[in-house]
Amino acid sequence: MPLLQTSKSAAKWLLRTAVSWLPRGASAAVLDQASQNLGPWAALVRIAPRCAIESVSIQGAYGLIDGSPGDSTVLGGYASAGSWARRTNELLCAFFDQSGGLYLDVGANIGLTTIPVARNPKVTCLALEPNPSVHRFLAANVRRNCPHGNVTTRQVAAFSRRDVLELEVAPDNQGDNRLRLSDRAGLHGEERWRSVKVEALPLDELAPDVAGPTAVKIDVQGAEPFVFEGGARALDRAGLLICEWSPYLMARLGGRADRVTAYLARSFGEVTIAFGEVGPLPRPEPVAIAVERLLAMAHDARDDSSVYADIIARR
Repeated sequence: MPLLQTSKSAAKWLLRTAVSWLPRGASAAVLDQASQNLGPWAALVRIAPRCAIESVSIQGAYGLIDGSPGDSTVLGGYASAGSWARRTNELLCAFFDQSGGLYLDVGANIGLTTIPVARNPKVTCLALEPNPSVHRFLAANVRRNCPHGNVTTRQVAAFSRRDVLELEVAPDNQGDNRLRLSDRAGLHGEERWRSVKVEALPLDELAPDVAGPTAVKIDVQGAEPFVFEGGARALDRAGLLICEWSPYLMARLGGRADRVTAYLARSFGEVTIAFGEVGPLPRPEPVAIAVERLLAMAHDARDDSSVYADIIARR
C-alpha cells in the first residue's frame, strides 16, 4: 500500500487510478474536472475505498501523520490547514515552556494534540484513545514524530469505573466517536453507527505519578462528566485544564453536567469559555459566572448538536 505524502498528490494518484480505463483524453478531462469541482481531499475520500486505500500520510506542522482517508475532519483538517487545534496546542506548550511535568491527553485521537507537547523532552505524556484502529494510527504517529521516548499511548477510554463499553464509530469523522451507554436515538442516527467494544478505566488508575506541573486535555464527545467522576485525584494536580463542553453529547450519554461544573467551582478561581480554535481567547471570568453560563448552555442546547465550547481553567 503506497504512502501518500500530501492530500493533493494522494487525490491525483487515486483519480488517475480510478479513470485509467478511459481513453487518455477523456481520463485527463475527468481528472481535471473532479479536482476542480471537489477539491483534493474530497476527491481522495470519494475514490480511496474503490482503490482499497486504508491509510494515507500527510505532511504538516506536526510531522508526517498517518490516518484514514475517510476521516474528513481530523486528518482532512490537518491536510487542508497543515496543523490542528493550533490554539489548544499553543496553550499546552506555553504551559510547560521549558519545564518538565505531566500531560494527560484524554481523547488523543491520532496524536495531533500530543505530538506538539511531546517535543519538549522534559514532559511525560500519556495519550488515551479507545478506538482500536485510531489507536494504531496514534501509536504509529508517536513512534515517528516523538523521538524523546516520552509518550505512552493506551488503548482505553477514561471513565468513572472499570468496564467494557461500546464505542460508536462515526462514519466520516474519527474525532466524533462516542461511547454508547444506552439505546437512546441520536439526532444523526448515531444509534445505528457501527460500534466496537473498548476497555474503560478511571483516569485515577491511568495517570502516572510524575513530578512537576500537570496539564490535562479532555475531549471525549460527551463522556466528560464520567472522566471527572473517575479522575478527581489526577485532575487535582492539573495547573491547566482544557475540556470540551457539548450539551447535546453529554445529554445523550446521560452524564451529569453539574459534575464538571461542581469540580470547577471548588477547584478554580477563573475560567475561560472559548468557541472554536480561531481568534484570540476571551478574557477569563470568575468561576461562579462561568459555571452559570455553562449550566445554562447544558440546559438550553441539550438538543442542539452544533453547540459546543472549550473550557480553559487555570489554577
